[in-house]
This record gives sequence, structure tokens and C-alpha cells, in this order.
Amino acid sequence: MERKDEILEEIQSIITSGKKPDANLIAQRYGVTRQTVGAYITNTIRRLKSTQAKIAARESKPVISTIKPETISEQAIDKDDSEFKENIKELEDLVTDLVEEVYGPMFNLLAASRLHGEWKKKKCFYLIGEFCKFWRWDDKPNMPGCKPAIEVDTGKWLIAPTAEFCANCPCYEAKE
Repeated sequence: MERKDEILEEIQSIITSGKKPDANLIAQRYGVTRQTVGAYITNTIRRLKSTQAKIAARESKPVISTIKPETISEQAIDKDDSEFKENIKELEDLVTDLVEEVYGPMFNLLAASRLHGEWKKKKCFYLIGEFCKFWRWDDKPNMPGCKPAIEVDTGKWLIAPTAEFCANCPCYEAKE
């Protein structure tokens, strides 16, 4: 059992450093079969991905892999290990489906918001040039994507709003 733990620890260390574990070399070093080491590699990758997904779910943040993509790509596996390739393909398909399911509606909403904001921006009474004259701040505003500028005559801060900002603005008034 101690030998298995040593092998698993070495495999995990190699994978998390972004390198390809050499099943033949590890098998020789520990006196076990290449198939055994191949199974350990597959299980280690699954366990690492599962752990990352659980941590991300707990933190309510998207999964960001700390394993480099080339680690689990076809370059990182032997050509004769078709079961491993199938497992990787299944995992890739699952991740793709999850991303589309979770983020797809959000992307649709963002696209609709952007279109609505562009329309409001073109027709808004307060947008003069590229800057909104309705919103004025004493301090420099920190609005993602919005370019701030100081209005010369008042010394107040203005922004060049994004379409998303305009879409959510409750102060829209149509130009005459």
C-alpha cells in the first residue's frame, strides 16, 4: 500500500507541474506493470478534476484548471491507450455541455442587453458626443469598460458609457 501511495504522489506531482507522466519509466522504477501505472494516471487525473470542480462549486466560481491543457491532451497519453483517450473525450464533452448549459442563457441575455443598450445610446438625450451628461461624479468613477473624463466647466467626472451600462440606465430620455 505504501508503494501505491508513493506512485500516486509522484504521478500527481508530475501532472500538476504540467508534465507528461511516463508510464513505462514509473512502472520500471516501482516494479509494477505499465497498465497499473496507466490506471493510476487516469484515476489521478479524474480525482484532480473532481476535486477542482468541488472546490469551484463551493466557491461559486467557474472551474479554472490548474492542470495545464497539454497534460491531458493526446500528447500526454500513449497512442495505444484508447480507453484513456475515450475517458478524456467523455470528460471534454461533459465539460462542454456543462459550460453551454450554465453560461448559454447568460450569454444570450448579455447579447440582448448589448443590443438594447446600443439602441438607447443612439437615441438618448443625455449622450453628447461620446459622454453621458446625466451621470456626474465628484470622484473618478470606476465603471468596467467605461472611459472616464473630466468635464472642463464643472470639474465633475463623466463617462463614455458602454452599451451594457446604457441598457441598465433608468434615466433614459429620448432625443427630441
